[in-house]
Parts: sequence; C-alpha cells; structure tokens
Amino acid sequence: MKKLNALLKLRWIILLFSVFLGVQSCKKNEKIGIPDLTTEQLKSWFDKQSALNSVSKNVFTGYTPNWENIHTTLVDGYRVTEVNFTNPNKVVMLQGQTSDTEREKAQNNTTIKLLLFNQAGSSNITAAYMMLQGSLPQDGKEVHYKDFGSFTGTLSYYNITGKFENGYLLNSGKITRSLEKSVLSPIQILELREKQKTIGAKPGDKLSLYNVNDNCSVEVYDLYYESCTSIQGMPELGNVCSWVYVGSTTIINCIPGSGGGGGTSPDGGYPNIGGGGAQPTIPPVSVDTIMQSKFYKNPKAMCALNKLMQNNYYRAALNKFIGENKPIDLTFKLENIEQQPGFQTLGTTIPNPVTWNANNIDLTLAENLIDNLSSIEVALTLLHEGVHAEVFRKLITIHGPSQLNNANFPTLFNLYTQYRANAAYDHEYIARFYVETIASALKEYDNNKFGIDYYQALAWHGLKGTDAYQALTDIQKSEIETKKATLLSNRSKTNCNDQ
Repeated sequence: MKKLNALLKLRWIILLFSVFLGVQSCKKNEKIGIPDLTTEQLKSWFDKQSALNSVSKNVFTGYTPNWENIHTTLVDGYRVTEVNFTNPNKVVMLQGQTSDTEREKAQNNTTIKLLLFNQAGSSNITAAYMMLQGSLPQDGKEVHYKDFGSFTGTLSYYNITGKFENGYLLNSGKITRSLEKSVLSPIQILELREKQKTIGAKPGDKLSLYNVNDNCSVEVYDLYYESCTSIQGMPELGNVCSWVYVGSTTIINCIPGSGGGGGTSPDGGYPNIGGGGAQPTIPPVSVDTIMQSKFYKNPKAMCALNKLMQNNYYRAALNKFIGENKPIDLTFKLENIEQQPGFQTLGTTIPNPVTWNANNIDLTLAENLIDNLSSIEVALTLLHEGVHAEVFRKLITIHGPSQLNNANFPTLFNLYTQYRANAAYDHEYIARFYVETIASALKEYDNNKFGIDYYQALAWHGLKGTDAYQALTDIQKSEIETKKATLLSNRSKTNCNDQ
C-alpha cells in the first residue's frame, strides 16, 4: 500500500509539473492555442487585396512577401503576423528637398514589413506596411510591432492602399515624437494657431480640433519609390533606375504627451486596430465646427466622424455648413433619444430653434444606444442624418417646404407634394437617391471588407417605411436582412474600427 501511495504521489507530481511546463510554454510563445487563420488564408487574402492596386496607386504593391519567413506575436488581443519581403527596399519617406544620393542612403537604411492583424475567432484581417528608416545602418529585422529593441530612426505605418497613417521618431527604442497625418496645410495650421487663442474659451464655443501648441511642429514629408527598367536590345547596360516622386503628406510632429495625436501618450502602434497607437489626429470638418462637449469627448462618436471626414462624399456634404460666411451652422450632439417599441432611433436631425428661420441644425446621436453600436453603425447614422441636415439646410434657405417649387429644388418639391400628408418626403428622398451614396461611403469606411450589396443592405436602415423599400420584392427584402446581419456579425462594440 505504501508503494502504491508513493506511486500515485509521483504521478501527481509529474502531472502538475507537465501542466506547469505547458503554462510556461504558452507564456513564452503566446501564439500557441490561439484559434487563428492559417498562413495560406492570410496569403490568399493579401493576394486578393494586392490585385486591386497598382504601383501608381500603391508604392508597396511591387513588394513580394516571403511567406516562409514570418514572425507572429499576440499584441493587445490581436495575432500580429509580420512578413518580410524578398525584394530590395525601394521606398523612402524624406523631409524637404532631397537628392538622389540622399534617397539612396535612406534606402540602404530602410526595412519594410507587412503586418497582418487578426483577432482570435474572427476572419477579419487588417493589413499595414511598417517602414523602418534608420538614422544609421541597423538590422530592422530585429524590430517588431511595438517591440522596437534599440532602433533609432523613423517608424511609419501605411494602410493597405499605401497611404500614410501615423508614425514615430525613436531613439534607442524609445518614442521621442509622434507623427500624425493632417488634412490642413502648414499655412492653415499657422493661421489656426492664431485663431485658437480665442476659440473654445466658453461652453458652446466652436472647437478647434487640432492641438497646435508649441510642442508640435508641422512638416511636409515626401514619398519616393525607385523604378528600374532595362533597355530593350541593350542587356549589357543592365537595369536603369530612377526615383519617382509619389506625393507629399502634411504631418503634425509632437512631443509625446503634449497633446499631439489626440492628447494621449503614444504606444508605438498602428491606429486602425483596437489598442493600437495613440488616438489619431482628428481631421476637422472646419476650424469652426460646433461640437457639444459630450459628443467631442465620446471616443466612438469622434472616431467615426474622424474616418468619415476622409470620405469625399461626407466632406462635400458638410462643406455647406462651414466657412466664414455660411448662414447655417451644424452642431454635433450626443443626447438620450426616446425609443419607440420595435424600432431603434439611432439619431435625429432638427433645426434649432425649430423654425424655418433657424441659423443652426442639430445632428444628434443617441447617447442611450451608442455603447451598444459598432463603429460602422455610428458611421451609418452620421451619414443618414447628414442627408437630413442637407435637406433641412435647403429648406431653411427658402424658409420652409411650403416655398418649394420646380425652380428651386424640383426633386424635393415633387416628393413633398406627394408625401407631405405623412411628413415622409425626406425619407423617400434618402431612399430613392442616397442609398447608393451611403453604401459607397460605408464601403470605403469599412476598408472594402464586403461587396457593395452588403453596404446597400445596411444603408436601408431607417427607410423600411418608405414606398421605395416597399416596392422591393420579398426576396430582395430577405436578402437585405441576411446581408445586413452578415456585415454586422462579430463587430466589436468597443473598438473604433470594428475589428
């Protein structure tokens, strides 16, 4: 019996030791046990994305990933797959006038990696290019996402289409400056610095959405890529290479913690995934856009607006509400909205005061619902209500719908004549003329994760009572619900970009 007890104790010790080793092994190699996508699935997704781009649109398209040489870590809940490239570095980002010699030198110190972000249990993938441009020769292959070692130089991130997103200046692996893209020119920001002294001093003041304090500077960076060709019939000359200017990006360069990059301490990450990077600099609707304090302080509302401000449709729509001589203001608000049984009212838009002589329109998101919405649903609401705001703006300019006629706004006039009895003319207007536009804006907002028909399905939200929707067949309505559910499934309610 004693021998049996001793044997059992020994087995328990071995079992516990094995469990301990397993736990330690998982800690050392965090990717073990993560239900993730295979390398083949990642490669297939990336190949499809690359096929949509050309070198003229995306300077990284010509790079060939080495799928046999990848580095995988778990960071902020994301499986991060880093892929090196097999072909030489041919892209550089430099400030000021530069010569070919300077570009060659920068290229020799440049390493570019492909980053693929994927959350466990999700098939959604976000991709970025990480450019490491050393101040001196260094081994960039030893630098990883949010693990910079002793790297000194410039780290910059570009999205899948090759557009600059954000970056950092590093000294021995420590962040010394944050780099955020700006939609304002250096001259406009200098003008804003002067205006900022008198803006935002009182509640309700028009807020400046840029931090342009003395700890931040505004710089213009140029992007180049090297293009090499051979001369037909003269192989002895080899390849002839030249540098091609791609474009310039205005960047706000701030000391960490000084208010640049949204006012938060940067963590060295990519901003288009949850937990990555500092809050991006918010592209302003205008330096004099009115924002209620609650709206401005809500990360999800501001993040959705931030992304939409990069969309040509939304910026064009809101341009009618900005400028020194605009007659009508648009105020973004966040308030509780009373809900009716069986239907969610995600937002409202109304003149303030409620009169056709108003000089302000309130666009309000539902404070009591926003926490349970994904980012794309907030974007949908801003788009939908933005059309309402534009309709109200037109009506205010003529002092109300009773003044509509074929000479001023003929389309609205015809719909108002037909639907004014039930006050449904504005929704009919959106259903007939803006579903496609809203869908296109959402597709761009969502980085083209689905086909346009899925975003059209989402754009029908709030329009089911219209004749335009009722004219659809039962099969079409069923497809709308199915595609909407598919598009919204597994969306994060906390992360800005629904990863």
